[in-house]
Amino acid sequence: MQFGRPIDEVKLYLDARYISSCEAIWRIFLFHIQKQVPNVVCLQVHLPDEQSVVFDPDDPNDPNYNAEDAEDAENEGKPTTLMGWFNANAAAAEGSEVLNTLYQNFPSKMVWNAKQHIWTDRKKGFAIGRMYYAHPSAGERFYLRLLLTCVKGATSFKHLRSFEGIVYPTFKDACIVRGLLEDDSEWRQCLEEAKDMQMGGQLRRLFVTILCDCFPTNPRALWDEFKPYLCDDLGHYLMHNTNIHEPTEEQIYDCGLYLIDKLLAVFGKGLRNWPTLPLPDPNTNWAAMLNPLIGEQQYNQTQQRDLAEDNIPRLNSDQKSAFDRILTAIEGKTGEAFFLHGSGGTGKTFTVKSKVSEFHTFLCATAEFHAFYV
Repeated sequence: MQFGRPIDEVKLYLDARYISSCEAIWRIFLFHIQKQVPNVVCLQVHLPDEQSVVFDPDDPNDPNYNAEDAEDAENEGKPTTLMGWFNANAAAAEGSEVLNTLYQNFPSKMVWNAKQHIWTDRKKGFAIGRMYYAHPSAGERFYLRLLLTCVKGATSFKHLRSFEGIVYPTFKDACIVRGLLEDDSEWRQCLEEAKDMQMGGQLRRLFVTILCDCFPTNPRALWDEFKPYLCDDLGHYLMHNTNIHEPTEEQIYDCGLYLIDKLLAVFGKGLRNWPTLPLPDPNTNWAAMLNPLIGEQQYNQTQQRDLAEDNIPRLNSDQKSAFDRILTAIEGKTGEAFFLHGSGGTGKTFTVKSKVSEFHTFLCATAEFHAFYV
């Protein structure tokens, strides 16, 4: 029998499973098959209230099961190696060697008691600690891990965010004041050179690349400094392609933020992944305003009515014939396709714009033809 199951000797033979006599004796006497020296202790790295919790999934089947008690037990959890490190530092006497030991070196001085979830004095042996990896894109967890590599004797997450008597709002801010992060001079120089050679659309793609792949320390400062260049093409676009005829600076920058957020979505991210960056105004429906098929219908009806009354009498016979034929198809909803063909300057655009409020068109305009569907 093997683990409660019968041994299939035929299958073992076909699988070429063979145990030599020396290995058999080694196993019979229960000698160690392998050994790891030195012992490696995995150290947890988590943000406040984001530690793993364990609870018994069979409790709901117990007639005495209480959902509220189970929820409380789940929320309380048990101290992790990181929280135990805080507790050990808080309980250590002043001048203790424990307070002068980094989190990653703690297993060399102390032993993690997995049953009681506390650190106890090491009496024999040796071990090394290894913190779980955190990628720079992990945000605050990455900066927390970075602080743990240099801060000794911390008693809480708040202690880790403190430096020279000042408590900083984020772990990233604490890393910056401690000089643990490089400045953004490299990315500032990159944008400084690119702004003289690239238009706003290209600069926005470059800015997204810097955000996603280069992990700038202060992306808000880069946005504030280069937003006039990142959005330098949007004022003209909004003026001629939307119903915003005189866009304000705030509207231009807000549109730029929306387009950057849309580019970030390709990477499965958004501006919310960078808390310091501003977000586009949720009350402005940029998706509809920048859609050419929707934006085409966002016209001033009074203005277009006056334009039609002024332009229709000015149509020549050929233009009037085409205009009447198209208008009849629109009113009759016949679903026809029309092409206005002619060389440049013959009045194709004038004909189409004579009554925009009626010609809801998909327009392919060149010097040779206009095509639209009704």
